[in-house]
Amino acid sequence: MDIDCGGVLDISMVAQWWQQAQSALETSGPITLKANELQRVDAAGVQAILAFLLAAQKRDIPVQWDNPSPALYQAATLTGLNEQLRLT
Repeated sequence: MDIDCGGVLDISMVAQWWQQAQSALETSGPITLKANELQRVDAAGVQAILAFLLAAQKRDIPVQWDNPSPALYQAATLTGLNEQLRLT
């Protein structure tokens, strides 16, 4: 299953994205995070992604990135979460 991060994943979009992410966790199959179009992500967006990755790990659901955008790398670097987000 694919989860599209869209173009913006900030505090105004996190709740909507989280619903999509929660639905994906119920499938228990492999999940791909599509973040190639992500142009703006804030700390709330980074935290939501991290919470999702931890929830998937707890359920033994494999998650992979599909072409994370430079904006995501920058936000992960600013928050110091590159490794936890598996972007290294």
